[in-house]
Order: sequence, then C-alpha cells, then structure tokens
Amino acid sequence: MQGKHTTICNYIENVLDSVLSDEASTIKQSYLVLEVIKEPYGFLFIPRYPTNLVLNTDTYYRIYDIISAAVFPEYTCVRPTSMQLVEVDGEQLATARGFYFPGYKGKKQRFVGTITKIVADYDLNKEIPLMRGLTVGRNATTWIISGNTGSGKSYALRYLEEIISRLTNQNGDEPAQVIMIDPKKSDGARYAKKHSEIKLLIPEDSDRPEDFLTRVNAELAAVVNEMQLRQSKLYEVSNKISTDANEINVPPIFVVLEEMASLTLGLASTSRQVKDLYRELELIALLGRESLINLIITSQIARNDIVPIPIRSQMNVRILLGRIDKATVQYLFPSMIDGLSIPIGGLGTGIIEINDGKHYGIEPLAMPTITKGEES
Repeated sequence: MQGKHTTICNYIENVLDSVLSDEASTIKQSYLVLEVIKEPYGFLFIPRYPTNLVLNTDTYYRIYDIISAAVFPEYTCVRPTSMQLVEVDGEQLATARGFYFPGYKGKKQRFVGTITKIVADYDLNKEIPLMRGLTVGRNATTWIISGNTGSGKSYALRYLEEIISRLTNQNGDEPAQVIMIDPKKSDGARYAKKHSEIKLLIPEDSDRPEDFLTRVNAELAAVVNEMQLRQSKLYEVSNKISTDANEINVPPIFVVLEEMASLTLGLASTSRQVKDLYRELELIALLGRESLINLIITSQIARNDIVPIPIRSQMNVRILLGRIDKATVQYLFPSMIDGLSIPIGGLGTGIIEINDGKHYGIEPLAMPTITKGEES
C-alpha cells in the first residue's frame, strides 16, 4: 500500500503529537502519516523503528479514536472491526509497515425524495443505495436491523420493502417474491396488506404462540426446499465454478421477519417449534446467497436468546439505529465496546457494517427519507 504526504497529514501529525507526547515524549517525530489517495482510500500511520510504540489492537484503536474525531467532517474514518496492519510499498525495513485506517473525504449524505428519484441512478439488481455514496452489493443477502423503540426500524424496513418490490429476475420479467412475517400485525403487516403480491403471515385471533410459529416454520421449510431445488438446478446447468441462481433466471426471494422476539415470546427456547425456527433460519442465512434467498430480520435487541449466534454471525449487513452505547452495540458490534463512531442525529440513524467485499468496517448511517408523491 502506498500513500502521499498531504496537508491533512501535517494536521493529523500535529494532533497526534499533542495527544501522544503527554504519554511518552519520545514518540514525537517517530512516525509519519500518509493519505491513501487511490482505492482503498484512507490514512497510513507509519512508525519508524526502533520505537516505543507497540503495534497492537489497543494502540490501533487509540490512534483511530484520535484521528477519526480530528478529521471529521472534512474526512470520515471507517472503524474497522479488526486491526489493519499493512505493508508499505517501497520503504526500508524501519518503515515497512503501518496501521491503515480506511476512510473517505467528506461525509455521506442522507437521501431525501421519492423512491423513483432515489433509485434513478442505480441498478437495483446490482446494489441497494442507502445513502449518497453508500450502497450494499446484492451479494449481501442477510440483513439484521436492531434498535430501541422509536429508533426508526420500521422506517428503515419500509424503505427496504420499497426497494425489494422493484427487484426482478435476471431477464427482468419476473418480480421478486416477498414473504412478510409480522407477529405484531404492525407496520410490516399493514404495508403488505396494501400489496397483494407480498405473502403475509400474521397470527389469527385464536392462535396460541406455538400455532402461529408452526405455520411460520412450514413456510420457512418451503423456502429451504426451494433453495435446495435451485442449488440442484444450478449444479446441473452451470459450467462455472463461482456463480449464483441469476444464471438460471429465477427471481430473488426475500423472507422478512419483523420483530423476531415477538415470534418466540411465551415459548421455551427448548421447545420443538423454536428449535425448528432457528434451524430453518440458520439454513437460509448460511446457504441462501447462491440461490438468491434473502433474509431480513428486525429486533429491538439482538440478544443470543432472540437471535442465536449461528444466525447472527451470518448477517452480511448489520444495522443499529437509535441509541449507540456499550449496552446496545455488544451483540452486533462487539469490537465497538471501547470507542464509538460519530453518530448522525435524527430518525432512522445509527451505524452500519456491510460485508459484501467492498466495505471495511463500521460507518455512520442515515436511512433515506421517503417524501410524499409515491403513496405505497
């Protein structure tokens, strides 16, 4: 990796000098900061050996905390989920490695407008826009949205529902299939009621918790069966090693589970129905990508007893809205317990981590504001 010593680098070095020199005066002038001006953008912190700096995780996030606040809002630093120690090209051994802090100039902007206006410049079968400058690749097929009451989970889910209703198969002649599961008969159910193309599962008035969950499990089992059929057909017809079900021209399927905690409320975690639920969801989360089976889960909190680790660990997109503190980040962003990103205020705002091969860590998020003009 290479970088260039720019004006912002002088500023960062002065900031680091003023903070770190209080801890160890010999640190001053023992490092260099470079700006990475080609993708992947960001900054390099290069210590000159011998140095009393220990390049470990604690030092990495200590320096991140200093730099990220100092350069905002002219630059936004992305908080990596692990220490980024990289080789510096063309340097002698004393300066041949450094910390890499991903980032970009400015800050990404919230979309405000109609859905048609927001998506006009994007190919939705390739990426889903969340902010101006922030998109999620369609290879990220599992989402979890968490946040306290009033944080904007339903607001975020409404936007995603509008997006996925516009997705199709590869040829563009068959729309995405959406299965909405809403135990609370809340926003998701009311949205689906107005859109007959969405398959809606809600409890009947006479249902016990286990009755509704049994029907949900049957629907999920049917999705898993379709996933296996697609995998078999793809295996038979494709000569490619890396591929997905776009090759057989089937539409994506989205399973949307709103407020997952409500689905198992009143049932023991050891009950057969709950175990079946977790098994089907784990299969979809683990194996759904190639067959274009997508999973979106919302939950006020993603505790282990609500979203088990085997499911949660497969989530490609993790969104936390509303209050950001040690208590709320521990399940989706455990590495953030010390040192939090800079939040953006307002409804539907928080932080996001995207695992689609193009993103590096945790970023601020402000979900789009859909204006009137398109009633759905």
